[in-house]
Amino acid sequence: MTKIKIAFFFLCLLSPFFLLPLHAEEKPSCSSVRIVDNGRDDVAVLNGIFSSLLSFSGRIPLIVLVKPKNSFSRVKNHQADVFLAAWQKVDDAQIQDNDLIHAPNALFPHAQYALAVPSYLEKKGLSSIRQIPQFKKSLNSTLFSVEESQQTLKAITHLITSDTQFSGFSISSLKEADTTSFIETMTKKRQDFVILAWEPHINNALFDLAFLAQDNLNPESPPLFPTDSLFAVTRKNYPETCPQVTRLIHQLQVSRPLIHFLMAQHLIHKKPLHDTFIQWLHEHKRFLATSLTGIKTLDGKNAFLAALQTLLLSRKTSPEPE
Repeated sequence: MTKIKIAFFFLCLLSPFFLLPLHAEEKPSCSSVRIVDNGRDDVAVLNGIFSSLLSFSGRIPLIVLVKPKNSFSRVKNHQADVFLAAWQKVDDAQIQDNDLIHAPNALFPHAQYALAVPSYLEKKGLSSIRQIPQFKKSLNSTLFSVEESQQTLKAITHLITSDTQFSGFSISSLKEADTTSFIETMTKKRQDFVILAWEPHINNALFDLAFLAQDNLNPESPPLFPTDSLFAVTRKNYPETCPQVTRLIHQLQVSRPLIHFLMAQHLIHKKPLHDTFIQWLHEHKRFLATSLTGIKTLDGKNAFLAALQTLLLSRKTSPEPE
């Protein structure tokens, strides 16, 4: 083990003694955490990551199933403790509600709604929205949207009706559940297409898609498809009541490779989220250290060390990541 690795390991051991809150007390109710699940695949994966980290600290994750429209109201009404997938810009009005606490750091800072193309079409020269009309023939004058996303459908409609370069283009709407099979069929045939896509989504884990730059728009106008970030929101007074859980929420940051790996393994290969996450952690202990810095188990022990022990015990039975 190198000196740098040794120093990093001991820093993780000692960090709870140097970082505030030093002796954060929590109420007994904090031993379980109610997490909103609105049925979306990305939310399920984020919940799986968070649930595993909670279990390392001896806390019990409780999943609260809701309809998408009730994701925020359940937290606001104290029927759940946290919702991990609030879009900062798309959900701005609900995030700013005085009865919700917005986490200071992005849980997933790479979120995006935008038009996308297969990588082979990008290599042909289609890398921005402004260039779409140049490929009108191969695109059959069609842009594909998603029925469930009315806000972005309006943005695409505005694009083709307000810009004369898009004269003759039409919109074809797909159900979100059908987008994966559509992209698979089109890419196998190497056919050109432009489709509304977003990140995080299983399609980005399965296919090589490229989001288009938005340089066709008036520089003085806001982009039709702004980049975004996913933030966690908790119920009012939760940070004061459960400071350790809140600290874990604030420290958690998920990367594209991690969420893509878990989505593919769980949604396509049907592997349990927790077991798959454990696989990934064997080779990415730094993520574990940064997520659990300063976190204690319910009995006051170092949560990072408890997690390492769990990994050690699972090493004998868990296969290595593919």
